[in-house]
Amino acid sequence: MTKAFLHGHTETIRTVQPESVQFTKTFFSEASPTYKIKGLRTVCDAHVKPTRECGKGLGQDQHLYALYCLRQREILSSNNGTGLPTLFTDPGWHLLNTSILSTSNCGNPALRLFGFGPIASDGFGIGYIIKEDAISICASSKHLQTRRFLDTIAQYLQDVQRLVMHIYRQANEHTSAFVSSWGRHFAGDSLV
Repeated sequence: MTKAFLHGHTETIRTVQPESVQFTKTFFSEASPTYKIKGLRTVCDAHVKPTRECGKGLGQDQHLYALYCLRQREILSSNNGTGLPTLFTDPGWHLLNTSILSTSNCGNPALRLFGFGPIASDGFGIGYIIKEDAISICASSKHLQTRRFLDTIAQYLQDVQRLVMHIYRQANEHTSAFVSSWGRHFAGDSLV
């Protein structure tokens, strides 16, 4: 998405937003399949805006990180003793830069797998490829929960597929009686 930049560019898309929190609560509730899929569509639509902004270089993470790196370089080269600005010493900065779940999509469906390592010691690196009839997912971590994590993703995708199929079947069910264009009622094969 950032191939418009010379030598490439990366950016972080923050997916924990009010819409994603609400969707998670809805998905694990007793809500109807229709309502759950509607929530999924809402969260996907909400994800498009920051994704497009980041693709244009309008995200904030890499800009802030560049400022952090420039200040670090300035401190090391000048030995003037002044430290980092408060922004970079705040605990929130460390939290913002600790991604437990780092994901990336490789847009080449010809590849079989795509992956990378976690960027936090207790995190996961998730590479995925969306293909025409499948999704390839490669997960890595430094702990033993990787298989469990992949099983959870697979179960979630199967649950969503079941919900979509349920909604599709409901939408395509035909009643046994209908009215013809002449105003005649039919039930099954007979005229009523």
